Amino acid sequence: MLDRALDLVGAHCDLEKRLADIPPSARIRGIWVRTFESEVEKAGTLDRYLAIFGDRASALGWLPCSEAVARTAVCGALYASPREVHLGMRRMARAQAMRFSESLLGRSLIRLLSPDPVRVLQQGAAARRQTCNYGQWDYDFSQPRRAIVHHKDEYGWLESQVLGSAEGTLEAIRVRASVELTLTDPYNGVVDIRW
Repeated sequence: MLDRALDLVGAHCDLEKRLADIPPSARIRGIWVRTFESEVEKAGTLDRYLAIFGDRASALGWLPCSEAVARTAVCGALYASPREVHLGMRRMARAQAMRFSESLLGRSLIRLLSPDPVRVLQQGAAARRQTCNYGQWDYDFSQPRRAIVHHKDEYGWLESQVLGSAEGTLEAIRVRASVELTLTDPYNGVVDIRW
């Protein structure tokens, strides 16, 4: 399964290095992958995805982070193209946030949270803590109309997957924002969001 994923995207992203760097204990809930799989299905390429992985991720089950990262990269490649895997992951992460905001739970949360960007971003951080057992996101809201998010040991792609998610989250609550990333290394960095 991972070999087939590497065959598709290995020349276009650092999946092989990530797979070697991810601790075996790192786990993530399948819900994060499942929404990407839904986007691949809408794009008409689910059959190619299933040929690589055999099945879809369980939404509530825990996946090894290495498997989730491989599934995400393949989804990005099938959504755009292998050469544009990062563009595909960014667009899918953005769409993921938009789709969630359109769900019953998403609409209820946005209504409850008013849609205040600070409260919505805090809720996103809380959701991540419930669905991942690795890494850390620390938020700094000390400046008005700004969130500085420090990502530590994030094995998903900050430069595409995480940026797309931040963009989509703010778009979903109809807040115009700029989102900038400063990487320390592939797994650590700062996302600066201003609105």
